[in-house]
Amino acid sequence: MVVALGGYTIHNSILRQHLAGSAGLYALTFVAFDGVSLLLFGGLVFIALRLRSRPPMHKRLMLMATISLLPPAYGRAVAYVTHQHVQILVLGLMILSVLLCVSIDTFRHRRLHPALGWGGGLVLISDLLTYLAQIAD
Repeated sequence: MVVALGGYTIHNSILRQHLAGSAGLYALTFVAFDGVSLLLFGGLVFIALRLRSRPPMHKRLMLMATISLLPPAYGRAVAYVTHQHVQILVLGLMILSVLLCVSIDTFRHRRLHPALGWGGGLVLISDLLTYLAQIAD
């Protein structure tokens, strides 16, 4: 439901801002509006639900899914403080969030859990793509 309503909201927002845009501009704007993060959230939740019988994997995937939804919240918080360099500050906060979770979990369990390794990597790639689309837009 979150992915469907989020996708609908992003789609309508793009249409309001770029009525006569091309497919390429639509795709770039979809990425810039955190569409990739939304799809990643849905994918991580889907995989985590399939792996409910493996609690260590499930809880780490759900954590990464939740973190993948943070960029809009970070963006609003940063914009309250400053209106300069918002995109790079949000990217930095996302990197810090992922690295903090990975570091704490790795320290506690004495090894990097695979779900945090590839889940965190996907979140960081998604955020980097969003940042690049925002500065190109």
